[in-house]
Amino acid sequence: LVYDLGVDDYVNFLCSINYTEKAIRAIIRRTVGCSTRGNQPGNLNYPSFATVFDTRASNLSTFFIRTVTN
Repeated sequence: LVYDLGVDDYVNFLCSINYTEKAIRAIIRRTVGCSTRGNQPGNLNYPSFATVFDTRASNLSTFFIRTVTN
């Protein structure tokens, strides 16, 4: 299986972990708008899964999105 990743996937990830647009622009050398990207860190199209739960919550669940090519 191949997990297809592109620059936009990494930009979405950086936005989702609160990198500033200025910091991301320094990395990819183009303007980016994080406010228009509604993504979760766990949705990076990569063969690993990670999430953070609020330990005070009584009911916990999450889901992950992956796209693969066979």
